[in-house]
Formats: sequence, structure tokens, C-alpha cells
Amino acid sequence: MRPNGAGRLLGAAGAAALGVFAVLAFGRAKRAATEAGMALHGDWEGQLTAEHRAVKRLLKAMVETQIGEGAKRSGLVEDIGDLLTRHAVEEENVVYPALRKAGAGAEVQALTQEHAQMKSLLRELEEAGPEDPAWDDRAKGLKRLVERHIRKEEKAMFPLLAGAATDGANEKLTRLVRREGMKLTS
Repeated sequence: MRPNGAGRLLGAAGAAALGVFAVLAFGRAKRAATEAGMALHGDWEGQLTAEHRAVKRLLKAMVETQIGEGAKRSGLVEDIGDLLTRHAVEEENVVYPALRKAGAGAEVQALTQEHAQMKSLLRELEEAGPEDPAWDDRAKGLKRLVERHIRKEEKAMFPLLAGAATDGANEKLTRLVRREGMKLTS
């Protein structure tokens, strides 16, 4: 093998190693930023409410896009999907079981069904593509569904759970919600 061929091989291996290092460092930075953001919002209710506000901002931006803004639309759908997925895991694995114990089983079943509808609408938006004429109607439908869902949670379900829980139970819920959210943060 010629010397400059070996140098190129080492250069390529070094670049690959640097790329792996950068991905790992970015993952750690993203995780640290997520943890810090969660801590800023206080307890489980504050965190989930802040996530609601964030997804509502993204949904508003999404429905305000135009048909020629394909990259922006795709990016917003991806961001909304990431946030809603993490949020749904937090709720379905921690908050909804606690609500069932507090006697809200029927309401939890309806909220869980709405999560499934949201996932379905997100999938339809991804599959249709941002230039599809039906994209606007699907995006608006997702926004309406999410906003209605948020109102139910914030007006009835969260207060029910917060009122039924002791300080120790609220602290435990907060720890569990954060742990679930971190599972999906690289």
C-alpha cells in the first residue's frame, strides 16, 4: 500500500470516529437540555402544561404554512410527532394510570383513544406529503383534536389528579413523568 493511501484510510477512519463522537456528544447535550427544561417547569402538572403550550405553538406554525413550504411543513410534522410521542408516553405510562386509580377510568379511555387518533393523523400527514392538497385539512384537524384534548386534561383531569394526590404522591408522579420522558431522549 502506498503511504498516501494509508493516510487517506486513516483520515477516513478518523473522520468516522469524529462523526460518532459528535453524535454521542449531541445526544448527551440534547438529553441535558431536556432534563433542564423539565426541571424548569416544577412538578408533573407544570411540565405537562408547558409541553401542551409548546405543541400548540408548533401546531399553530404548522397550519400557517403554505403549500410551497414543504421542508418547513415536514420539519414541523417531525417536531410535533417527537413532542407528542414523548408527551403521550409520559401520560399513558404515569398520569393515566394514576387517574384510573382516582376514579377517572372512562375519561382516561377517551383520552387514550384521542392519542391514537393524533398518531394516526400525524402518520397521514407524513404519508401524504406536504404538497398534498388534503394536507391543510389534516393539519387543521390535528390542531383541533390536540387543542380539545388539552382542554380536557387541563380543565378536568390534571386538577382531579393534583387534588387527589398528597405532596409525596405528587413528587413521585413528577419523578416518574420525567423518567418516562427521558426514555425517548437520546
